[in-house]
Amino acid sequence: MPKERFISYPGASPEADGSLLLGWAGWNHRDQADALAGLIRSRVETGGWTKGDPRFVPLLAGLREVFPWGHQWYGEYDEEWEGNPAEKFQAALDTGRASVNCQRRISSTGVPRRRHAGGSHVVDNAGYSDLLFGAPARCRDLKVQGEHVTVMPEIGEGFLGGPFDRLRLRTRGVNRLEAGVLGRGTPQHEKLLSRLVERVAGRAACDVRAPARRGPQFDLGWISDRTPYGAWATAPQGSVTDETNRLVEAVAYVGRSSRSGARHGQVQRVVVVEDAVDLNSGLREKAQASGVLVAKIKDVPR
Repeated sequence: MPKERFISYPGASPEADGSLLLGWAGWNHRDQADALAGLIRSRVETGGWTKGDPRFVPLLAGLREVFPWGHQWYGEYDEEWEGNPAEKFQAALDTGRASVNCQRRISSTGVPRRRHAGGSHVVDNAGYSDLLFGAPARCRDLKVQGEHVTVMPEIGEGFLGGPFDRLRLRTRGVNRLEAGVLGRGTPQHEKLLSRLVERVAGRAACDVRAPARRGPQFDLGWISDRTPYGAWATAPQGSVTDETNRLVEAVAYVGRSSRSGARHGQVQRVVVVEDAVDLNSGLREKAQASGVLVAKIKDVPR
C-alpha cells in the first residue's frame, strides 16, 4: 500500500504464524490500547503463552505507553463500548501483569534490564521499545521504598535518548532536505560533527546523547547546567549567498522539526556552524524568534 504507515508488534504473532504483526498507524490512542489489550487477552486465553513468557513484555510496554491518554480521553462510560474503555484497558494490563514474573517489575515500573560488561542497566518502557527497534536506551535511576520501585524523572526525557552512537548516526537515512540544508552525508558535515563531539565530550562531566527515537532527530545531545541541548550540525554548500540562505532554511527546519519539547524541563535547540561562518544579526534574530540558538563551534554551550 503506497504511502501507508503501520505500527509493528515484534514477536506478538500467533505460534503458527511467524510473520510480523502490524497495526495501522492511523489508530488513535484508544484504538492502539484496544489492539494491545486484545492481543494480551488472546495470547493468555487461546495463544498458549505461559506465565512469565517474555513476549508479554513489549505488549505491556506498548499498552503502558498509551495508557495515560486512555485514562485522560476515554475514562468515562462509552455506549459503543458498553462500558468504560479505560477500565477495560486496566483489566487487560492487570491480566498481562499476572502473566509476567513479578520480579521484573514491569507491572508498575517497567524495568527490564540490559546487560553490559560492568553489570546491569535498567531501562523503562520507552527504553525497552527503543531496544526492540535497535536504538540505544538510557539507563534509568530508580528510587526504592519498601516494595515500591519508582523510575525517577530525567531532565530532557522525551527529547534526549540513549548514549550517542556514531555508527548508527552514519547509517541513518538522510532525506533530500537534510542533505541540502544541513549538509548531512557530506564530508564537511562529518568533519563539523567530529569537532562538535570533541568539544562537548571534552568536558568530563558531560554525557553525550543521541536523540529520542520518537523525538526531533538532532545530531548530538547533552545536558549542561540542567538544560538539555540538541544540536544540528549545519554545513551548507555553495557561495556566501547560498550559505546564508541555507542557514536561514536550517533555522526554520530545526524550529519546525522540534515543536515538541522534553517532558521534564525546557530544551535548547542549537544550529551549529563552523567558526569561519559569518553570522549576521538578522539570522540570529530569526533564530531567536523560533527558539533556536545559532552558535559557532567555539561558542557552543557545554
